Amino acid sequence: TNSGKSTLINSLSGSNLKVEDKLFVTLDPATRKTKLPSNQEVLLTDTVGFIRYLPHHLITAFRATLEEVAEADVLIIVLDVSRPKWQVRKEVVFQTLRQLQAMDKPMVVALNKIDVLGKDFERSRLRQEFPKGVLISALKKRGLDELMKRLEESLAGRRETVKLLIPQQEGTALACIRKEGKIFREEYRNSRVYLEAELGKATIRKLQKFKVVKCSSTPVKRKILPKVH
Repeated sequence: TNSGKSTLINSLSGSNLKVEDKLFVTLDPATRKTKLPSNQEVLLTDTVGFIRYLPHHLITAFRATLEEVAEADVLIIVLDVSRPKWQVRKEVVFQTLRQLQAMDKPMVVALNKIDVLGKDFERSRLRQEFPKGVLISALKKRGLDELMKRLEESLAGRRETVKLLIPQQEGTALACIRKEGKIFREEYRNSRVYLEAELGKATIRKLQKFKVVKCSSTPVKRKILPKVH
């Protein structure tokens, strides 16, 4: 809570999500679009912060956040390392993720608000405690290039090359592939479009009805039978 999640999304996407220095300003998950260093577009979703004892009136908002966590390809854990006992808040986050059975998802830990840390040794200690964490200031836009690079590396394992055969009238599906994917091959076959594209696994799950087939790097061996006269 109040760790700078909305500020981070604003800095990465150029949006203007509401930011205030108090708890639970963000209740409904908000999604914004941005680009990775490779120019690939991604969607960033802001969420309710995790706390140990959630007020009853926020349960509905929290459920919406849990759905977003379940659907996400990668989680960015934003920790305000300038606050006392921030390690306790970190444990609450990971405890909640364990309860959601989401600890197997790729994660990037963003150690935020380094602009208000007083001494260099504090940053050294953070690097020792989180060797894979990224030191950032969402407000001052420091360390964001490294964060996006790390995010791209984490997403690399969540993408797959697939073959799709989609009816031309399925404009929404085709637009989704062209927007979110990297297309290697596109052919029009009668009333359908054949595509070979690299897509995120979450998008592939949505396209199962179009008979998504995994591409294989191993050539398919075909048995040729002699003609019978």
